[in-house]
Amino acid sequence: MHRVAPKSNCALLSLFLLILLMVCVRGRAQLTESTLNGSVVDASGSVQHAAILVTNEGTGISRSATGSDDGSFTVPDLPPGRYTLQVKAQGYKTFEQRGVELNVGITSEVNVRLEIGRVDQTVEVNAEQARVPVSSDGRLSDTLEKNQITGLPIPSRDVFFLTSLSAGATNIPGASTSSKLTNSPAVTVNGNRFRGDDYVLDGSLDLFLVEEGTPAIVPSLDSIEEVQVQTDNFSSEYGRGNGTVVNIRTRSGTNSYHGRVWEYQKNAAFNAANRFSPTGGPSPMVFNQFGGNLGGPVFRGKTFFFGSYEGIRNAYGTPYSFQVETPEF
Repeated sequence: MHRVAPKSNCALLSLFLLILLMVCVRGRAQLTESTLNGSVVDASGSVQHAAILVTNEGTGISRSATGSDDGSFTVPDLPPGRYTLQVKAQGYKTFEQRGVELNVGITSEVNVRLEIGRVDQTVEVNAEQARVPVSSDGRLSDTLEKNQITGLPIPSRDVFFLTSLSAGATNIPGASTSSKLTNSPAVTVNGNRFRGDDYVLDGSLDLFLVEEGTPAIVPSLDSIEEVQVQTDNFSSEYGRGNGTVVNIRTRSGTNSYHGRVWEYQKNAAFNAANRFSPTGGPSPMVFNQFGGNLGGPVFRGKTFFFGSYEGIRNAYGTPYSFQVETPEF
């Protein structure tokens, strides 16, 4: 015997699902996104209402904007990466600049100078010829990109050891409890207590609730795209931070498949002898840290995936000597 739901219940369920669909809008991780500001001019002054197109060179995703009456334009909420900037205006050649680098959480500026001509003519500017975009923010910060992150020697491959590279920053080893097998260091900046530090991971606060000022999640080093360490004059969007703000953005997929597998090993056979050990040799130890990642397109130019895994296996021992009874005793 089947029971049919009343029509009123079905109507309520349909209304509830409709509300869910209406509120499911895409959220943006504003703390880790970039903003591109610029101005469009010609030989006589500003160019009004130019058509702006910014395209991510890795994913092919584009954002458009229109210049204002004074020639200025703003394209907010851009994921950090390399972009191609295209500017079109009636009566001018199309301007195209490749390799515009946008960093995590930073507002950059670029000036565009148009030449008179047909719009189907293109003036291409490469990264070497163009003026490097500069940040217009007043904050003091250091940005570490992917090549620096994976190329620098870091204890236990823990990204939070990089914070000590900034001026005025000092690590406090072992002061932070994290979800990783090793304890991440806390950092004190310009004499401030580490309790006032903020950690941001992909736009969300990454704070250990039991011990404020310490990270809760330590992402795998090979999954990180960029790290920004802010040491002074933070924006109000970061709220409670008064020590430092460590802003991390992880990698994403692109229109091409890319991946990597890796392993790091420590073994007693490569260690020096421990002269204080009863055996006189190195202490037993087999340490393996391994992992891999893979990213690529689900639908090219629209949807992408990226996954990362890291594992640690650590077996070690310390030799001791004891006095024990002989069989005769």
